[in-house]
Amino acid sequence: MADAVSARQASQRALPASVPARCHERTLANGMRLIVMEDHRAPVVAHGLWFRVGSIDEQSGRTGLAHIVEHLMFNGTHRYGVGDYDRQISALGGYANALTWTDYTAYTVEAPADALEAVMAIEAERITDLVIGEADFVRELRVIMEERRQTNDDDPTGLLYEGLFASAFHASPQRWPIVGWMDDLEAMHVDDARAWYRDWYAPNNATLIVAGDVDPQGAFDLAARYYGAIDARPLPQRRPQREPEQRGARRIETLARVPAPQLALGFKAPNLSSLATASAPADDGQHARDTTARQQDDVFALVVLAELLDAQRVLELALVRKRRVADEVWAWYDCYSREPGLFVIGAIAAADVDPARVEREIHALLARIAAGDVDGAALERVKTRLIVSRIYRSDSIFDEAGAVGRLAVLGFRPDDLAEIDARLCAVSVEQVCAAAKRYFTTQTVTVATLLPEDEHV
Repeated sequence: MADAVSARQASQRALPASVPARCHERTLANGMRLIVMEDHRAPVVAHGLWFRVGSIDEQSGRTGLAHIVEHLMFNGTHRYGVGDYDRQISALGGYANALTWTDYTAYTVEAPADALEAVMAIEAERITDLVIGEADFVRELRVIMEERRQTNDDDPTGLLYEGLFASAFHASPQRWPIVGWMDDLEAMHVDDARAWYRDWYAPNNATLIVAGDVDPQGAFDLAARYYGAIDARPLPQRRPQREPEQRGARRIETLARVPAPQLALGFKAPNLSSLATASAPADDGQHARDTTARQQDDVFALVVLAELLDAQRVLELALVRKRRVADEVWAWYDCYSREPGLFVIGAIAAADVDPARVEREIHALLARIAAGDVDGAALERVKTRLIVSRIYRSDSIFDEAGAVGRLAVLGFRPDDLAEIDARLCAVSVEQVCAAAKRYFTTQTVTVATLLPEDEHV
């Protein structure tokens, strides 16, 4: 079972794979969305159930529920006991995994192609007949509390990003960690987990991805047999808290066991899924439609800019090699989400360098980019790198299924991926500079800093 990733640095995820040559879609009568990706290169299959529920669907004071239910999904049903699920999948020659994220919870199985029907039978049972006993709940809750201590409380990276997001967002559920706040975990009751499972694990809240050496019609027939009999249910009303406009820089400093100061700058940035699914009403006028189109252009420009700063080492060249103010630098931006997020730039200060100086150098670099200091040839290399790496990743049917599943659960269609490629390739120097000018301001930045605790006692 994969643990929820608590440090937001991990959200620098691989871009989605290119759309497969043969991709087939249907929707069952109960609302479950099916996507079959036909690939006969090897006798294997990837089976993924992607539920459109994650940590952003939690409420303040009740964080961590999405994650603990993911853990509990491996515990057993009325027919199978604790540990039987993993043994069954292993006996089929398969491997099971799971992931809780802000926007979704996913359950994946890699197995021989001839095991697909058995996998579906097992998965259909645990999404309809999961047993959440109090003893199992208490055991998993202790596991998650220890996970939180290791990945957030005692880990510098976890501390840095937890502080950054909690400070950057005051209303949005992006402000709490996927693993949950410790106070909320301590107050959690088994009935909370049971209600979460009952409310959200419905077929009309799920997307099924089947990829590999399968016959599409055969896969659809199996899905109808095992998942089609599950009744649709009314889903809880989602009440996303919209983040108010930030008016002024925000800062948080934390003492930690680090040898040198670390800092992360977060700039509010648009997301693609809400822009892709939302359309301006006709009476909103041309201005609203132009704003949406501009924000979409900004999203793709920021994706390219993150790659330029990080993989093309623009940050490293400026701060590590030339100015010598940092020993390590990075940048990431994850645009594929239901709610707007952050464009993050981080650094570890060089010896005897004040983190405030590192911050000034980062702002100076971003100001130069906003003013037009972008190498056109380097930009073309970045775009080529993005597309080529995407093609290489499509060699793995499991990676491809995961990428398509992640976007599908956000509302995208597989054939939207070709448009994403085209939009990335079309990003210009002017668009990158305009996006940098629009979003990278000293008045809307949030800065989280870790300071060595042995120097501040």
